Amino acid sequence: MSTVWEQVHQGRATWLRGNHEQRLINHLESTSDLNQAELTTIDTYQQLGDKLTRQWLKRLRTLPLTYQSKGWIATHAGLNAQGDADLCVRKPFWEHYDGRYGLAVIGHTPQPDVVRQNNIVMIDTGACYGGLLTAYCPESDAVVQVLGEQIAKRLGDKLGEQRREQRGEALPEQRSDALLSDPFRSDPDRTVPFRSGQINKTSTLLREASTPSPRLSAEPC
Repeated sequence: MSTVWEQVHQGRATWLRGNHEQRLINHLESTSDLNQAELTTIDTYQQLGDKLTRQWLKRLRTLPLTYQSKGWIATHAGLNAQGDADLCVRKPFWEHYDGRYGLAVIGHTPQPDVVRQNNIVMIDTGACYGGLLTAYCPESDAVVQVLGEQIAKRLGDKLGEQRREQRGEALPEQRSDALLSDPFRSDPDRTVPFRSGQINKTSTLLREASTPSPRLSAEPC
C-alpha cells in the first residue's frame, strides 16, 4: 500500500477506489458496535493493526471512483445507468453497457485471463489468489502480465516435468492438486493484443482446469 501511495503522491499513478476500500472506509467511519466488530475481520485491518489502519482513512477518502481519458474510462467494477461508478456491479453492466463513456477498463471479478466483451475490458486476473498481475494499455490494446510467486513455482514445476518427459525420465505418479486445479494459465512476460469478445489466446504451460476454481466465484460485494 505504501509503495502504491508513494507513486500516487508523486503523480505517477492513480489509485481507484474499490469495494474493499469503501468497506474499510465505512467501518472506520462508523461508531456502531457491530461495524467496529466487523472491522476486525477485514484483512487490511488484521495486517496493519488498529492504529495504522486508522491513519490510512484520510488517504482512502481521497481515492477517486473513476479515471477517464480520451476514448476510455477506468473504474473498479462498472457504471450505473446514470454513468456513476458502481463498486459492486457485475452482469447488469457487462450485458448492457453501450460504450457511451468510451471503452471501460474494469476489475472486481477475477478471471483466468484478460477478457474483452463488447465495450468492456476485464483485467482482474486474480493476482491476490496466486494468479497473474495484469497491466493493460487502452491506447495500444496491449497486455503485460507478470507471474505471482505461487504460479511461478507451479510453472517451474510444469516446465521441469516437460523436460523430464523429453529426456524419457519417469514422472511422479501424482501431481500437485494445486497444479491440476489452478485456473490461471498464461505465457509469462508477454505483450500481446487480443480480439474483441475472446479470452486472450496464449501458450498453455499449466494444465487446463476443467471447472472454475471455487475461489473465483463471484462473492457478495
